[in-house]
Amino acid sequence: MELVWKKANPTVTVRNVFEALKKERPIAYTTVMTTMVRLSEKGLLKIVDKAGLANCYAPADSRDEFIRKSVFWVLKQFSREFPHECQEYFAKSKSKKR
Repeated sequence: MELVWKKANPTVTVRNVFEALKKERPIAYTTVMTTMVRLSEKGLLKIVDKAGLANCYAPADSRDEFIRKSVFWVLKQFSREFPHECQEYFAKSKSKKR
């Protein structure tokens, strides 16, 4: 996702991400393609156009919005599963700020 946010202008293709990743480490094109398809299926990427046969992807949310939603989701799950521990943690962290 970091590369998608960085490279999208306003869209990015699998080839764009693959070319950037292969400079850092060996990686298969199909691995990048599969990952981007799955991110699209999960709603993190949107297919917004086609460049020939290639899909053009755009992030569904900005990086900041994605982080905000992710933190909210994690906190919500923790507060459901561990309500007492969460209350204790937040009470302690609130008292440390004073």
